[in-house]
Amino acid sequence: MPTMTWIDDNAGLRPDHPAIVSAETGVATTYRQLAQRIARAAGGLRARGVEPGDRVGIVGLNTVEYFEALYACARIGAIAVPINYRLSPREVAALGADCSPALVLADTELSDLAEAMAEPGSAPLITWGGSREWDHLFACAPPLTHPPAASPDEPWLIIYTSGTTGRPKGVVHSVATMTADIENSAIASRIDADSTGLGFLAPFHVAGLNVHGNPLLRAGGTLVLMARFDARRALELLASDRFDFTHFSAPSAALQMMTAITDVDFAALPPLITTVGGSPIPDDLLAAWQDVGWTMVPVYGATEAGSSVASGIARQGQAPGLVGPATINTRLRVVNAAGQDCAPDELGEVWIGGDSLMLRYWQQPEATATAVSDGWYRSGDIGALNHAGELRIVDRMKDMFISGAENVYPAEVESLLFEHPAVGVVAVVGVPDERWGEVGMAFVVLKDGHDATAEELRAWCDGRIARYKIPAHIRFMPDLPRGGSGKVLKSELMAAARA
Repeated sequence: MPTMTWIDDNAGLRPDHPAIVSAETGVATTYRQLAQRIARAAGGLRARGVEPGDRVGIVGLNTVEYFEALYACARIGAIAVPINYRLSPREVAALGADCSPALVLADTELSDLAEAMAEPGSAPLITWGGSREWDHLFACAPPLTHPPAASPDEPWLIIYTSGTTGRPKGVVHSVATMTADIENSAIASRIDADSTGLGFLAPFHVAGLNVHGNPLLRAGGTLVLMARFDARRALELLASDRFDFTHFSAPSAALQMMTAITDVDFAALPPLITTVGGSPIPDDLLAAWQDVGWTMVPVYGATEAGSSVASGIARQGQAPGLVGPATINTRLRVVNAAGQDCAPDELGEVWIGGDSLMLRYWQQPEATATAVSDGWYRSGDIGALNHAGELRIVDRMKDMFISGAENVYPAEVESLLFEHPAVGVVAVVGVPDERWGEVGMAFVVLKDGHDATAEELRAWCDGRIARYKIPAHIRFMPDLPRGGSGKVLKSELMAAARA
């Protein structure tokens, strides 16, 4: 059965090899040091009264302490609850009320959010960063060096879904489901002990944890962490000789931001295996990074089913939205409205099964029963499987809108607009219209030094896609709102469009 002992295993095999490195400070934590700190943190948490099954809230940036906390929770059988630090204190307080943490751990600069999470049940708060409380915790008790107290099938993580309405859903994952997802990612991205990856995806998402972070640590590689994403800084790091990078991961929106920086020598970037997801990759974006020499690995995932449900190496000229086959621990179906499997290349809803599937939603049995049936998670994504079993993602069911009785998939329109030489980042949403029911509104960020008008962009679309798909409204923006994984927050854009 899967256990969380790989940090200790690597501490024995390669004790002095850097496990996690801070991109900001350059400070490296070796596998020996990481194993020791996890054991001491686990002992300290137990001394503070944390028991198996207790929830531990974590409000933090991408730092070594975050991963120490996650692994320390696994060691004592506690349930770690990563919290989105982009939420408001009121929203975080609602999550705290939902999961009732016994303890909250946090970056000092996020202490206001941590206090909001701790307040509903008056949970103790321990910080790191600007304080020494985390290190002081290590002196509370002897280190716990034994394997995890919890069964592999008991909860280890509650990850709250983003972009939903109503009561938030806490997705419950176990050591076993997370290990299956970690294996999926490692094999899809060819991660091994010689790999070094730059990570910036927020750790409160399953992608931030498992696309490259935990797979690198399990393999004995090196994880270089950016506390927050900055497109120019990421390019500078990848091009520098400080690290011998082999891997990089980013949502397509982040790659758009990097492409929009025109004063960078992209030829100086090393060849990388680059995992990209979050939304279908526009053809021009894919080709641009392949021309740099990067091996592009599209990935499709869901919080409920793991970060790497389907993946494969991208090919020149492949079908738009093509991701790849199901990963090793995953099964895929595409189902029509009648609940029947679609024919090859026929669009339907993507259903996911396999070992990386969540245990349940936290304290929401009805929502769990709606989302999962007979071992299959109904993703809400529109896609198709080809004759080779490769998954093509078209768009989210919730993002699709209907204009004049015709379905419009924003990803298709976004991909076309991105091909315009002036467009750096773009997102399309449906907005109400008296005549057509709904029409498209495009939010566009132009590349540095480029200009374009709404009329010019609409003319660019005319003749390339059906006229009902062309955005009726185009709004230029300095930037777009983003979540922790770098994905554009379309819910905020829809709210702005309707304001």
